[in-house]
Amino acid sequence: MVAVFLFQVFVAYGQEVKKTLLFKSGKTADILKEAETVFGVYYSYADSLLSDKYLELKENKITLTEFHLILLKDNNLSVIHIDDNMYALIAKEEDKALVLSEIVINGYLLNTIIKDWKKTTLCSFNSEVLPGVSDFDVLRAFQYLPGVKSPNQTSSGLYVKGGGPDQNLLLWNKIKIYHPGHLFGMISPVNPQIVDEAVMYSAVIPAELGSRTSSVVELKSNSISTADKSFNLGIDMLHADLSQKTLFYKDKIGIIYSFRKSLAPFFTTPTYESYTEKVFQNSGFSLNDKRNNFDFWDGAVVIDYSITDKTKLSFSSIYIGNNLDFEGLSSQSEKQGQKMEIENFGSSIQICSELTGRLHFCSAIQLSGYDFYYNRRVDKEIRTDTFLKENEVLDITADLSFRYKASDFVSFHAGYQFSGYSIAHMIRNDNENFGFTLSQKNENIISNSTTVTADIKKNDFEIQAGSRFTFNALTPLLFEPRFNFTYILNEHLQTFIVYERRSQLLQQINENAAGDISLENYIWVLSDDRLIPVILSDHFHLGALYKRNKFVFDIDIYFKKTDGITSFSNGVVFSSTDLSGGLASLSNGYNISKGIDLSLQKQISKFKFWTSYSFLNSKNKIKGVNNDNYFNSNGNIAHSVNVTASYQFSSSFITLGWFWSSGKPYSVLAENNSLVSINDRRLADFHSLDFSLLHTIVNNDNYNLRAGISLNNLYNNKVVINKEISRLYETSIDLANPRYKISDYYSLGFTPNVFFKLSI
Repeated sequence: MVAVFLFQVFVAYGQEVKKTLLFKSGKTADILKEAETVFGVYYSYADSLLSDKYLELKENKITLTEFHLILLKDNNLSVIHIDDNMYALIAKEEDKALVLSEIVINGYLLNTIIKDWKKTTLCSFNSEVLPGVSDFDVLRAFQYLPGVKSPNQTSSGLYVKGGGPDQNLLLWNKIKIYHPGHLFGMISPVNPQIVDEAVMYSAVIPAELGSRTSSVVELKSNSISTADKSFNLGIDMLHADLSQKTLFYKDKIGIIYSFRKSLAPFFTTPTYESYTEKVFQNSGFSLNDKRNNFDFWDGAVVIDYSITDKTKLSFSSIYIGNNLDFEGLSSQSEKQGQKMEIENFGSSIQICSELTGRLHFCSAIQLSGYDFYYNRRVDKEIRTDTFLKENEVLDITADLSFRYKASDFVSFHAGYQFSGYSIAHMIRNDNENFGFTLSQKNENIISNSTTVTADIKKNDFEIQAGSRFTFNALTPLLFEPRFNFTYILNEHLQTFIVYERRSQLLQQINENAAGDISLENYIWVLSDDRLIPVILSDHFHLGALYKRNKFVFDIDIYFKKTDGITSFSNGVVFSSTDLSGGLASLSNGYNISKGIDLSLQKQISKFKFWTSYSFLNSKNKIKGVNNDNYFNSNGNIAHSVNVTASYQFSSSFITLGWFWSSGKPYSVLAENNSLVSINDRRLADFHSLDFSLLHTIVNNDNYNLRAGISLNNLYNNKVVINKEISRLYETSIDLANPRYKISDYYSLGFTPNVFFKLSI
């Protein structure tokens, strides 16, 4: 089967198919979306340029050239060829007055990635793949950006410029996602088949997207048109999924839905075995016992209603679930059982309207819930040990925002946000003779925020200034100024400078007490202004972006200081015996991160070469820890390099990538299991060579069939990527005389995967 597949790839090489666009009538913006899919091109234009434009394509089939002529004739739009497959649209009378206000990199790493200095945008996930990734994983894709790393090789455990995973906000259609991801973070929690656009903000975060201090990943399912109607089926060696986009009620109501399900309850594959071997290290979990069950699934639905041409109403809902039920024998022949249930559910309602040609209005209400339950039981000869952990999050947010374009050079944004949080947890350890609650807490808070931003844009510079003001019981007033300045030296080079202050009312703490599954040893907690402070972070960025012909250079130099981090949130263990408050041994401090991110890209014909380098120095200083001296943070990956090459065939896409990074910091134990040092040693460097191939088997007017192969870690380089220390609570003596154990966690080995996608 593989031989036939590879034969089709090479037969297809060099065979150019003349693509045509079928007869369509409707909004120009909607028809452009289908043209991008059919012709494999991308159009850049101002939204206002197409707000009142329609097309009626009278020919049965038209080519790309004919389509551009129709745009000129019927809509008075000139098409400017920027790159191989990138075009810009402008009004015909503006041909000689075109001024680029900023440099945009179209085709950054992939043709479907667009980057400027403020954000990185992914769109159209089905035409290309990344090295080692067969089915497009949105969060895995962002890890190829400099400054974005996952030391544990998970999709969702992102460290962005020194900030921890809990400092990243993941949104889907305004719904906050707290779920760590399927297979304990190895797979993104949101199905990419329901995502039309993914945007990542790190250097600059819009003031209206508050509540996290490191980054925001905003996933969007856009309104659909007649051109977007489709039914999709997919399967790989981990899961199967289906999705559909359709229209009802005179094409005014659009419905999108998706469902994804693990294959593990039915059969196992080499890919699944490789993933679970990594995930369940040191847990005693066995795939060979039929009594063990591990399953994951997710489903989502979007309903859009076009009330008028200028007013849209949208409802979205999502459910994400993971379930583990395990019984077996430990390495000491002790009978043990583990049960874990993780679920995230949420819904949102959004309405947006163009009130006038200059004034836009949007409002949204979202509710998100997160439930975590874990129970571990070990039957020993003389006693039974149990460990219980529960964590619940309820998050309600309401947004109201206005955008006003005062002139061609000045625009304003103003907004209000209401947020309500309720977060509870309990961690308890028991045996027949000894038991106690490690931590238990239930906190609630209501927060109100207003945002104001002004944007002044001229030919050679842009100034964006504003602030976010937050009021709640913990902080009567949080002032979060935002300022960024861009200066365009010429058509090829621009520089920027950024200062932002950000805040965060919740964070994760590591319990590291008795849980076996390393990737789920955290809980969400809410700030209480006593033990758990509000996180405040100041960010400074200085950088430049250079683009000439098909060469791109990007550099970002940054410094940030984050106050309010806790010792638990950094995996630090203690000798304190005061457990009266559950978190009484928790200490507070701050983090300083400074680094340089740079990337280079060059395209030669259909070859694209891309490389990035990141330097990071991230230190913590926490009261009462390490003699009040600085120590390396968990995410302090000092150096990392990524080199990627890709080639675009007529119907295939091949990419090869090599990744190298210095080792993660780790702590050391003495012979008596006491803690000697904190994060002053480094693990061995890690490197991996990954390969992916995507081939379009059939692409006609009726259906599209694609297949892909990915090979992760081609030369099977397995090294220790994490050493985790956890405190032991086996007897009452352990309260007064702390003992610890250390566990080694290895990287993902050679992992193949194959997938098929059918679109009708």
